[in-house]
Amino acid sequence: MTLVLALAASGIVVQVGDRLVSEKGSFKAVDEIATKQLLYRAKDAIVSIAYAGQAMMAGVPTDEMMAAHLSGDANLGKRNSSDRFSFKSGGQNNNFWPLKHALGHLLRKLTSHLSVGSSLELSIAGFTVAAGEAKPFIQTYKLYPDGKRKLERPPRNQNGVWLSAIGMLAPNLLESVLYALEKEQPTADQLSAFLTDQIRRFGGPGIGSNTSAISIPLGAPVVSEFFPLTPHKGAIVGGAKSIEFEAIHHPWIVGQQILKAPTLGSGGDWHFHEDGLDVVLKGASAKGDGLLGAMGSVPRFPLAKTIGPNFSGMPPSAP
Repeated sequence: MTLVLALAASGIVVQVGDRLVSEKGSFKAVDEIATKQLLYRAKDAIVSIAYAGQAMMAGVPTDEMMAAHLSGDANLGKRNSSDRFSFKSGGQNNNFWPLKHALGHLLRKLTSHLSVGSSLELSIAGFTVAAGEAKPFIQTYKLYPDGKRKLERPPRNQNGVWLSAIGMLAPNLLESVLYALEKEQPTADQLSAFLTDQIRRFGGPGIGSNTSAISIPLGAPVVSEFFPLTPHKGAIVGGAKSIEFEAIHHPWIVGQQILKAPTLGSGGDWHFHEDGLDVVLKGASAKGDGLLGAMGSVPRFPLAKTIGPNFSGMPPSAP
């Protein structure tokens, strides 16, 4: 069960959704490292792509299948743990397409892997660049095994905000989130935590306990954050000893010469600049229990612009 929200406002696009990939009808994980999100650098865009629906394709987690088709890397799909944790850059020669071509290719390939009676929803959110101008891009797709697909582009509301959702949608979900946004007035660097709160508020039982967020601000690094409802624990075992640590998760990152698999780690922030991507992978937050502990201790990246009552600052062009 999944709920993914994507929002564009005041020069920033944020996408937040459930991280854990579980078996259909249960909360049992099918892959502890897999996520439901991917950061993609196209020739003319930087977008976050998330999915809801079929979790495995040809025995491979769906996020890995997405990375395989976007990058063209023939080695993906292996169940070797060293491949799953690897960071590859410089030596890669991935597909490097305009976003429109990349999405067309991805949609066709994912449709070919769908099981009979299943479906797959995609949320694509970020910025495209044309003639030197960055424009927000938010679209959702629903794919069916017979090749049919449904495309939706959310309208820009009167306050200059685009909001989309896929997955387990509660009645009047988008209206409720937009109302909360106008009432609470989060700053740009608080939007990931705000959307996590909305997912937990409206997503229903089992949805939103652990969310993955990608923020794409103009003029600042892309930020990946992990929001566990309670701290996740990992362990390093050596001989008779075991070292426990607070664990964090980050999704696939795919670019022309970079291919970073999902990671499970701990420690501080990891900031890297490769292949036209400036990315901060946020480290483990301070100790805390429950929603307040998880959200109150979230590290903030330095983008403190307030959206304001009229949500000013958003480029005037529609996605």
